[in-house]
Amino acid sequence: MDFEKTTEMIIQYLDGELSYQEEEELFNALATNEELRNIMREHLTIARTIRNDFDAYQPPAEATLNILTSLGISPATNNNLQPTTSDNSILSKTKKFAPYILLVLITSLLTYFVTSNYFKHGEPKTEVVKSIVQTPPLIIATPMESNETLTKSKSHQSIPVAKSEKSIAQENSFQFVPTNSILNEKPIAINETKSNQFSFEKELYSNRQNHQNYTYVNRITIQTPFVVRNNEEPKNIFFTIRGITGKSFPNPNISSSDKFLSNVSVGLYFTQWDNVKFGIEFGNEVFGLSYLNVKDGVEFTYEQKPSIYWGAVAIDYSLPAQVFSIPGLHPFATVLAGSSQIGGPLFKGIIGLKYHPFGSNFEMYFGSEGSLLFYQNQKNYYLTRKLGLTYGLSIIF
Repeated sequence: MDFEKTTEMIIQYLDGELSYQEEEELFNALATNEELRNIMREHLTIARTIRNDFDAYQPPAEATLNILTSLGISPATNNNLQPTTSDNSILSKTKKFAPYILLVLITSLLTYFVTSNYFKHGEPKTEVVKSIVQTPPLIIATPMESNETLTKSKSHQSIPVAKSEKSIAQENSFQFVPTNSILNEKPIAINETKSNQFSFEKELYSNRQNHQNYTYVNRITIQTPFVVRNNEEPKNIFFTIRGITGKSFPNPNISSSDKFLSNVSVGLYFTQWDNVKFGIEFGNEVFGLSYLNVKDGVEFTYEQKPSIYWGAVAIDYSLPAQVFSIPGLHPFATVLAGSSQIGGPLFKGIIGLKYHPFGSNFEMYFGSEGSLLFYQNQKNYYLTRKLGLTYGLSIIF
């Protein structure tokens, strides 16, 4: 038995390079020779040890620098290295479930909006609104001049028949009121019913005997018809979802390390005054990071573009319709201040236009956005600037 050949066959078998014909020969040799089986066990132990030990030895950076210097190679101080660190914090664990939570939240709000606007029950509320209407004129008696008589005055030729005037007055709810009573500011009780015919005829006869003619004076009365109106409360809750696109500085061209559900934000706003809203926003956005790390006396520059979670409080102001006259369009400005998952403060400013159709529960907006992200590494503070566009939709409740 050739031990060298058999040992080579064992190594090839463990590497998966031995043919099927040679496998049968190897198994026959192992079955008849105890020494070959011991060699097989040793190689299996070595293979398992290598497989379980993936933490290779990393020489110090200073030793690597000395080797490169001795070989005449100048090491680069600006390496695009992206160190991978294991983060077992609660935030990193909940990050896996954030897309599903966001999807459930958006679906629930959309379902509530549809059901509350298209499947309402009950009658609309009514309110009484005062309206001014013009009623037929009130007849007021004025005295004639003393030197005129009823037979000489041509203006009285249309009044000699008392019955027709009485019937007209009763049908239109008129009452004869002497002018001198109004001038003397005496209280007059007006009865607009068709009763009391006797007193009416007596008053008409007495006025004719005193040579009084009658003029028409318009009278304004107030009626209270029922007007159907919807007494819904003013809608002052805004749920917003928006996308964000832009470039970070000083490293705008580095590819992102996470592209799933990034550059998106959701928020909830409440109307405080007519054109001012307060709210909160949460988002996941790609930022470029550039910072220095010092290891074993050697300084390295790291550049990354991770997807970072952030939260902020916001204030939003829209120009009133009296200032900006285009229907449905409202210029707005929003300021946000908060923090990010890497521990630094975050500030944002947005300027743009909102489009809100009359009577609609939706509002679309588009604008430009600037961001300032502060973060710390090895007790040094760094700043990332980002400039881009934002676009989104608001659902009004």
